[in-house]
Amino acid sequence: MPIIVPPPPHTLALFQEQQRLKQRQQEQALAALQEQQRLRHIALAEEQKRQQEEVLAVLQEQQRLRQIAIAEEQERQQQSLAILSQERERKEEEQFMPEGQHEVYFQDNEPLEMVAAKPNANETALTAWFTANAKFPDNNTTYQSFPTKFVYEASKRTWKERQRGTAIGRMYFASTQQGERFYLRMLLTVVTNATSWADLRTVNGNTYPTYKEACKALGLLEDDAEWRQCLAEAAPIQSESALRQLFCTILFHYAPTTPEAL
Repeated sequence: MPIIVPPPPHTLALFQEQQRLKQRQQEQALAALQEQQRLRHIALAEEQKRQQEEVLAVLQEQQRLRQIAIAEEQERQQQSLAILSQERERKEEEQFMPEGQHEVYFQDNEPLEMVAAKPNANETALTAWFTANAKFPDNNTTYQSFPTKFVYEASKRTWKERQRGTAIGRMYFASTQQGERFYLRMLLTVVTNATSWADLRTVNGNTYPTYKEACKALGLLEDDAEWRQCLAEAAPIQSESALRQLFCTILFHYAPTTPEAL
């Protein structure tokens, strides 16, 4: 049986010291590695924070610029709406259309049924004039001259008495080729205190079916004697085609009162 001889005491101590040194080195290496990892995590966190702050700053700047652009666009829209509103008020005041032929303003996305159902859908400056005449029966002012005494509020579709300032009444031009609109305009320059469409066509207690006939009853239209004489003189000496051309010229350029009688 072999005999195990223990190492000398100094050799054992040296070995133990080497083990402790090795363990210390391993612990130091591990600590250095952990410190490096900690510093790397700190650097990474700081970089992520910096990037997030930069992204946030960019987003905030974009949001600020977007809000400025939206505010500017809203201001432009408000200015445009104000201009359109003023233009619409002026147009509504100046325009005149026969009953049921007036303009109606609405948004593109509004259903037509809702537009037609609006309380003021059938109200215009002209129909408001009828209402004002009923409210102020002794104003004795034509529609054309009404702005000299009253102010039209388009948002409320009403006329109110003018408190200050002066104005000149204006109406859009209407040619004889526009038919009833031309004769309606003619009536609006002479008739006062009318309270309805029928009242506008009433002369000496007789209500006429058209504005043209009401104008004739008021003596606002000339008779067609000169055109009848012109055609009568041309008939014996002109060809059929020349007579037709003459008749078309009279209709187109001179708007006779009763062309069917010619």
